[in-house]
Amino acid sequence: VSLDFAGPCSMVCWGLQFAMVALVPVASASCCTHDLIAHFCSEASLKAGGSMSLQIGDKNGACCTLEAGRTTSSVLDFFSASKMVSGYVMMRMMDQGLFSLDTKVSDVLDWWDEPTVTLKHLLSQTDGLPTFAAGLGQCTSDTTMGCAQEAYSLLVPEDVGTRFTYSESTFYVLGACAIKAAGLETYQDVYRKFLADPLNISRRCNFLGQWLPGQDPGADLRCSGDDYVKFLQAVVGGEFVSDSLREQAEMAQTAGMQKADMTPWEYGLGQWVHPVSSGTHVSSVGAAGTFPWVIRDDNNQSHFGILVRFELSEMTAFNTMAVVGAIHNITKAAMTEPALDEAVFQSCNAALEAAGLMTASSDDDGEDGKASEASEAKVILPAFLLL
Repeated sequence: VSLDFAGPCSMVCWGLQFAMVALVPVASASCCTHDLIAHFCSEASLKAGGSMSLQIGDKNGACCTLEAGRTTSSVLDFFSASKMVSGYVMMRMMDQGLFSLDTKVSDVLDWWDEPTVTLKHLLSQTDGLPTFAAGLGQCTSDTTMGCAQEAYSLLVPEDVGTRFTYSESTFYVLGACAIKAAGLETYQDVYRKFLADPLNISRRCNFLGQWLPGQDPGADLRCSGDDYVKFLQAVVGGEFVSDSLREQAEMAQTAGMQKADMTPWEYGLGQWVHPVSSGTHVSSVGAAGTFPWVIRDDNNQSHFGILVRFELSEMTAFNTMAVVGAIHNITKAAMTEPALDEAVFQSCNAALEAAGLMTASSDDDGEDGKASEASEAKVILPAFLLL
C-alpha cells in the first residue's frame, strides 16, 4: 500500500499485509510533527498482527489518526479502560457538591456500617475490598447496587488505607454511591448526566451491562475510539473537573502500600500512574486491547493517546512496562522536539525489541533487486502504537 502525503511524508510507503493503513497528520498540530512521523516511518518496523486504531491529540482534539484493520468509529468493549471514565464521573459529581473525596461510604449508603472507608479509598482501590470469589466483576447480582452489597460482604477492614487491590468490587460500590447521591435509577443514567451528555458523547458509548453483571462502572463501557477521544480531549483541556481533583487523580495514592498484585506502577484515582522523572503520565489499560493515556509535561503541555484493539496473545507485565516506557519517552519528545534525540530513540527501540514487539527496519533487497516478501509484510508505523 502506498499513500502519498504532502511535505516530508511524501516519500513514505506503508506496507501492510492484511489491511489498509491510513495516517492523517495535521500539519499545524503540536503533538505529531511531520519530522517525527517521517522518522519513525523510516526507522521502526512493527510486527504485523491484529487490528488496531490509534488517535493522538491535545485539547483541540485528535491531531493524528491511524487505522489498520479497525476504524476509530468501531465500537467494542473497553473493559478496565472504563475506570478512568468512571473516576471522572465521580469527580464531576464532587465538583457539583454531591459528595467529596472524604465522604464516608456509610454516609451515602444506609446499609454500609463500616465507618472509615471513603470515596477516596474507593477511587484509589485501597478500600479493603478484594475481588469477588469467582473473579473480577463476577458478582452474583444483576444490579450495580446488588453487586455493591455483595462486595461489602467481603470487606477486610484491616486493609483499608494500607493495601492496594485491583478489583471490580470497588467500582460497583462507587457506582452505588453515585446512583444514590444523584437520585437516579442506574449507573448508565449517572454516566449520561454527568459526563456523556455534557461532552456530546454518542449513545453508542454506554454502560449497559453487556458482559458483566449490573452495569459495572469499572469494566462495562462499550464505546468507540472517536467517542473516547471526546472524553480524553476534555481531560487534557483542564477545565472538565477542578484542578485540585485532577491533581489528586493523577497523583500516586498507593506509594508505600502493600500491593495484592505485583505491579510496577502506582494507582491514582481511577487510573494508573506511571513513574516518570518529570510531569505526569497516567493510563487506564483495558483487557480487550484498549489503552488510553494522558501525558502532561512541566510546561503544562498535555497530550492524550488511545490505542484500540492491538491484540497480542502473549502480552506480559514486562512487555507492557516496555511499551509504556516507550510511549512516554516518544510522546514527550513529540511534545517538545521536532526531531527525536538519537539516544532516546535507541533506548525505546531496544526496550521494544527485547519485549518482542518490534523488529529493526531493513533496507535489504531480495535477490531480484526488489524488497523481500518478509519485509513487505511488515507494518511500518510510528512507535506510539506499540502495545
